Amino acid sequence: MVAEITLDLSDPGNLIGIRKLELMLDGKLNRDINFGGNYKIECAPGDHAVQIITHGWLRRQSNVLRVATSEGRSTKLIAQYSRLWGNIKLVQA
Repeated sequence: MVAEITLDLSDPGNLIGIRKLELMLDGKLNRDINFGGNYKIECAPGDHAVQIITHGWLRRQSNVLRVATSEGRSTKLIAQYSRLWGNIKLVQA
């Protein structure tokens, strides 16, 4: 069977200099994402590492969030951009 990770990425408003966001699952590119989006990732049950990489004037990485997923269940994550630090923080909801 399949487990699911859902990600809510809040929209911080107008940002200058950020060209691309990448959603990484277990160190591999899962997909490109945008601020203000909700994303579903289907994965095998078990332990996974989730991270977001921001590409702009600087390349920044969010924290690596380790999550345990279960078959047939959804694990919810929330990502928030910090204007002060210029990075994204991932937390499990």
